[in-house]
Amino acid sequence: MARKPGLKDLKQTLASLPGFVVLEYLYSRNDDSPVAPGKTSEHKYKELVGLFHQTMDESAAVEIVTGVRELPFTTLFSIAEMIVYSIVKDEDIFASVMSPEYAGPYLPSHCMNVAFVSCRAGMGMELSFRELTELCVAALLHDIGMTKIHPAYYEHDRALSEEERKDVESHPELGHHFLQKLEKDFPWLLRVILEEHQRPGEAGYPVVAEEKPHIYSRIVGVCDSFEALTHNRSFRKAYHPGDAMKVIIDGKVSMYDREVLRALIDTIGIFPVGSLVQLNTNNIASVIRSVEGSPLRPVVQIVDSDKAAAGVGSRVIDLSKEKSMFITGLVYDERYYIPDQAQSF
Repeated sequence: MARKPGLKDLKQTLASLPGFVVLEYLYSRNDDSPVAPGKTSEHKYKELVGLFHQTMDESAAVEIVTGVRELPFTTLFSIAEMIVYSIVKDEDIFASVMSPEYAGPYLPSHCMNVAFVSCRAGMGMELSFRELTELCVAALLHDIGMTKIHPAYYEHDRALSEEERKDVESHPELGHHFLQKLEKDFPWLLRVILEEHQRPGEAGYPVVAEEKPHIYSRIVGVCDSFEALTHNRSFRKAYHPGDAMKVIIDGKVSMYDREVLRALIDTIGIFPVGSLVQLNTNNIASVIRSVEGSPLRPVVQIVDSDKAAAGVGSRVIDLSKEKSMFITGLVYDERYYIPDQAQSF
């Protein structure tokens, strides 16, 4: 039986494609590009968020006769290509995506993060370069209906009333109606906007279960929930990435597409990048990289104050190879929501 390609294999395949080679040629020679090789991973990520925010702000000021905003799809596809390019070429950029604090205003930052997470899951599902680009565009615009809702509704520091929740849950239909005239050119985009909050068994919203949701919709739906859990909201702190993955896998497994869940676990791991974890050596470590085929044994770096006493320094440890060491639990600092009985750092 042939081995299923891992994330490393899929990245190598993408990097060998003619379209990707052209992108690498362009970006490696353009120091002004948001993803120029000379920039740090954090700088690249923040520039991408800023570019997307600026693009959407500028497009919001342009109205055409029909009242539909004129979206700059050339720029949006370029941003999507840079997301795919960054994930293939820069493993460390995902640490910025997983930071609980947003790099800019909520809506553009959230949509950018969902695009990054969706792209990783899409790679795990062996989507083509064109499909990954379309998926990223769809993820960037999946919440465009929220621009038709008052920002206070998603910035409240309290639970929404039933009426307010209904208003928020109308955003897929608002977004679909908003871009309906583009359906002929971008049918997959309109489906994602309408379908990504739908769940198996006609759960979720809105209920329009005439056919199975598009594969892009199913990917964005899972990744949207994961991103929301792992980032701060006005009414709660971010969930620890490990807890967020538990919620997605265990608590609501029937609510999400199992194929997408497997791809998300394969490409992000049970302990996503940025997770603080306790080791059996009593050291505390930060997860810096997932390992293909070893979701419970990522690459970590010791970060606690007892590292010198333990004789391990701050070295990087690949738990998939260091069999005598393993993760025994999650560790929380002030950035995260801390469940009862959890260990704080």
